[in-house]
Amino acid sequence: MPILLIGFLLTVLPLRAQKEGIWNTLLAIHRTEKAVETPKKIFAMANGVLYSVDKEAPYEVKIFDRISGLSDVSILEIAYAEQLRSLVIYYASGNIDILTETGAVINVSALQDNIDLIDKTLNRLLVVGDKAYLAGGFGLSVLDVAEGRILATYAKGTNVVDVAKLPDSQLLMFHSGKLYIGKETDNLQDPSTWRTYPLSIPTTYMSSIGSVGDDICFLLSDGQVFAAPALSPVATYLFSVAAGSTMEIAPRGLFICAADRIHFIDRGRQVTTFQIANVLDAGAMADSQTAYLAMGEDGLAALPLSEGSTSTSLPVAFDGPGDNNYYEMLFQHGRLYAASGLWGTNLMWYPGMVKVYDGKKWTNYDKKTVEETIGGGFGFNDAVDIAVTAADPDHFFVGTWGRGLFEFKGGQPVARYSAGNTAIAECNPGDARVKGIAFDAKGNLWGTLGSVLNNIFMYEIESNQWHAFSYPEVSYLASFGNMVILPNGDKWVNILHRSGGSSQRGMLIFNDQGTPASTSDDKYRYVEQFVNRLGAPLGHKIIYALAIDHNGTMWMGSDIGIFGVHNAASVLSSTSSAPVAVRPVGGAEPNLYYILDKVTVTDIVVDKLNNKWVGTQGNGLYLLSEDCSRILAHYAVSNSPLLSDNILSLALDGTDGLLYIGTADGLMTFQTGTGSGTVAELDGIYVYPNPLRPEHPDGITIAGLQAGCDIKITDMTGRLLFQTESVATEVKWNARGADGNRVASGVYAVAVYDPASKKSKLLRFAVIH
Repeated sequence: MPILLIGFLLTVLPLRAQKEGIWNTLLAIHRTEKAVETPKKIFAMANGVLYSVDKEAPYEVKIFDRISGLSDVSILEIAYAEQLRSLVIYYASGNIDILTETGAVINVSALQDNIDLIDKTLNRLLVVGDKAYLAGGFGLSVLDVAEGRILATYAKGTNVVDVAKLPDSQLLMFHSGKLYIGKETDNLQDPSTWRTYPLSIPTTYMSSIGSVGDDICFLLSDGQVFAAPALSPVATYLFSVAAGSTMEIAPRGLFICAADRIHFIDRGRQVTTFQIANVLDAGAMADSQTAYLAMGEDGLAALPLSEGSTSTSLPVAFDGPGDNNYYEMLFQHGRLYAASGLWGTNLMWYPGMVKVYDGKKWTNYDKKTVEETIGGGFGFNDAVDIAVTAADPDHFFVGTWGRGLFEFKGGQPVARYSAGNTAIAECNPGDARVKGIAFDAKGNLWGTLGSVLNNIFMYEIESNQWHAFSYPEVSYLASFGNMVILPNGDKWVNILHRSGGSSQRGMLIFNDQGTPASTSDDKYRYVEQFVNRLGAPLGHKIIYALAIDHNGTMWMGSDIGIFGVHNAASVLSSTSSAPVAVRPVGGAEPNLYYILDKVTVTDIVVDKLNNKWVGTQGNGLYLLSEDCSRILAHYAVSNSPLLSDNILSLALDGTDGLLYIGTADGLMTFQTGTGSGTVAELDGIYVYPNPLRPEHPDGITIAGLQAGCDIKITDMTGRLLFQTESVATEVKWNARGADGNRVASGVYAVAVYDPASKKSKLLRFAVIH
């Protein structure tokens, strides 16, 4: 009987029509690594993300994330508790969720919060009855799934490689090259209650253990598989597989997954072999006649266990991102363009991936596709920057850290540029490090190179002419960062790294005066350190982000926070020894402070109101006012659905105000309400809760706004109670008067005025005591 492949299409629906401050995740489930069966669904883990498909409707995919109720991100393992009909989810942080059949989530954070257990690595998640046994770098922990609490942790701080549950409440634990057995009714937290388990085969090279029926199976690192009756020292050889194969434990039996086949071991040591390649995981319920397989990039497969199969799986197409990495992003032509990264002081060898999203469909250019299409035997790795032509959304270039410059056109990679055929020089044979690429107003592509003399290049696409040059202060530096080109042709490029451990980084500002073939008329400045109005250095070490705002101020994000240079276009013509930069100051005398002081700012985008959306390393997402002197909003994991407080990149769709947030754990969107359109009739605005009752938490919310609307709340006599300007899609009012008490029962009015459309709307809500 042939294998039945479950193919499914992941459709990521944009939330463009929803303006209520909506968060959304756009996560990759490109590589399925784990599959578990439940009565009605198959739950699977891919790219650290949990998803499910219905058995009767496998094309309907549901992704689970923090927005849908999970407490964390980066899932390492899942297992199903049949007795309780609950899914146990283990995260890289050591956090645990229990997802019940009703959809409720019970969080167990004891392992995560235990500062004495440093290593949260998980080697095995085994569910037996109403308990889950977790073996990992922290030891062996026992979780009561029904009550949602950790009962005990044995061998604390020891890397427990595997665990098996035996009859008569016996536990088998493998660590430090030895097997130990203990009885759960004893005090197993006392190491002396564990005794060495005698076995006729050497345990030094053991990699996995698992019980099935009345037997224990052992997988050795060389691929040999043995079985022994429970509590018996005599093990019998069963078969051998390739070294590096894995043992997957399911209620129905054990699966040995090798590169070209899987072996199913049922009760009574019945072994069935299936000629199926590239199975990463297999699972089946206790009485199931079907195994569900995790097939990597081929998704999920269903395999009848009654017969073997020689059929090969078919590829599954996903309409989703190719991975969850977003080192650089930009939004242009109504599309999101993303390069996955990574960048480092040396080559990172991260498989190349470029993702393009038009709001409905994803196009992924992965390492294999690019290498096979272009040919030449190179490696497509470390894609770190992207630039798109102004005329053609399908024509763009990708800079890589070590493999040169790649050109994409008409939906295909078409060329690779490196030494020999261009001005792109190599710092080592076959090693061309391209970053900081951007187009000027004439359609010429500019870029920078790492660790070479002529480390600035320009490519005139129309004439196919290449130019390369450098300036003395920055020749041979290890890496530039990003490039921003001003309307007057000035180019600002931050410096990420110099060789030899030098702390001199700063900024290069230059203008070739339209003569790239000659540097004699060039203007340039190397700015090692920006200064304040008194001439004192700001003290920044690295500038990570650049953004020019609507007033011509260049805002920079650094290791000390954010600062800006007003009238950036005049810096090259200035005679001052160093450009003056302003660090925005908040508060009031005498309690003044620098905004985002000592917060590492990783990216900045400017919205239509000239406010700044600021991504940080470890502090989440900020919305700052036009002059950055006020924090208008702060979103973090602790107070929002944000996937991670570590923001790598940002991109803003100026048409509808959708902010793309590339976090360390994947991509999110947030509807900022700052689109270029207006709310013509203001029909989407509403107030909730309405009425505001005594049992409701304090306050009402005015939702469905565009940013920049004037909001006034009055009582029925016209007395003004509250006034503000919307900075996003929602405005909150605590419904309290000047005395701190909730306003009296009655009807209140909300007047909304949109200066852009010159439209207004009046709403009413009630307060009931």
